[in-house]
Amino acid sequence: MRDLLALPREEDRQKAAGFVERAGMVICAGLPRDEMPRLQQVVNVSKIEQQRLTEWSTPPGWDTTDNTVDPPGRGNFLIKVGSRPGITMHVDLTQAELAVNDTNKRWHHKTSG
Repeated sequence: MRDLLALPREEDRQKAAGFVERAGMVICAGLPRDEMPRLQQVVNVSKIEQQRLTEWSTPPGWDTTDNTVDPPGRGNFLIKVGSRPGITMHVDLTQAELAVNDTNKRWHHKTSG
């Protein structure tokens, strides 16, 4: 929702917010706590759903040497349809998708052979 504020004109921001309000379905990933009031303006999100969304946005642990542990919330989404309770889902990428979506390729340790 904060991204709407980046639109240059107020009428554009209102139009974009209207699209979200009229959407039959809204899908959210992890969001910071300060996004909740803006989200709540257009989607009825319960306190439990808000807590879940903010927990998913928690950064990974301090130990960055164990790359087998995903950050909390990676791949988690909340599907909201109208005012119905949200449906949580988790998406795991296949090995082929992981390779395509790896934005850290430069940082991988290369072994000389």
